[in-house]
Amino acid sequence: MSGAPASKRPVVPAERRRLILELLREQGSVSVSAVEERFGVSPMTARRDLALLAEGDYARRIHCPTCV
Repeated sequence: MSGAPASKRPVVPAERRRLILELLREQGSVSVSAVEERFGVSPMTARRDLALLAEGDYARRIHCPTCV
C-alpha cells in the first residue's frame, strides 16, 4: 500500500498528513483508530491531524453511529 510508511519510524507531521490524504483518496474514509495504528501516534495526534485536514478543506469530518 502506498499510504503506509516503510517502517515504524516516526513520520514528520506534514508528511504524515500527506500520507493520510493518500489513504483518504484510496479508501474514501479513514478512522482515528486507523491513523493511530498505521502511524503509531496517540489518539489526540490522530484527531488533530484529521481536524487540520478538515479545516483546510482537504477532508470532511463525519461522526459515524455505532452499529449493532
